[in-house]
Amino acid sequence: SQPGETRAAAATALGHFANWRSVPFLRRGLVDPVREVRFASAIALGKAKGRESAEALSSTLSDEKDWWVRFAAASSLGDSGEPAALRALAKSAESEKEWPVRLQAIRSLGKVGSREAAYALVGPLKDNDPAVRAASASALGGIGGLDSINLLTTALKDEPHEVPRRAMGDALNRLLQGGLLGR
Repeated sequence: SQPGETRAAAATALGHFANWRSVPFLRRGLVDPVREVRFASAIALGKAKGRESAEALSSTLSDEKDWWVRFAAASSLGDSGEPAALRALAKSAESEKEWPVRLQAIRSLGKVGSREAAYALVGPLKDNDPAVRAASASALGGIGGLDSINLLTTALKDEPHEVPRRAMGDALNRLLQGGLLGR
């Protein structure tokens, strides 16, 4: 619909300002009836940063009916650094039904890069899906630190599938050889 396209374009334009003044308008965009407007608003809110943006995106990640918009929220939360973002990403990485959203939540936890983000990957590192375990290993490799090394070493001992084993081994090699211990 033409008005929906205009609202989506407006949300995208507001994202270019990355400004707290745009947050109230973008929050309204998260409940728009048009999926593209909600998606564009979620991406733009990620650029605005801040507690209010993180809280709105966290709610979207847990409550939005459309996985495509939840994916955008998970992607945007990776740059937040807010505690609400970490909690929402951890929950999504653990229990989201749609695998693209789960994998994006895991990648975003890797971008957060904190010790708390590393520990949020413990559950996904033991997931039934080998792709989820491999993505978790890659995220831990990006986070770095002794905690990540310990988590990867423990998981590698019990890993039965080749793809996650390779991802865990690659992450450990990067950490041990690349000096990524101190993040």
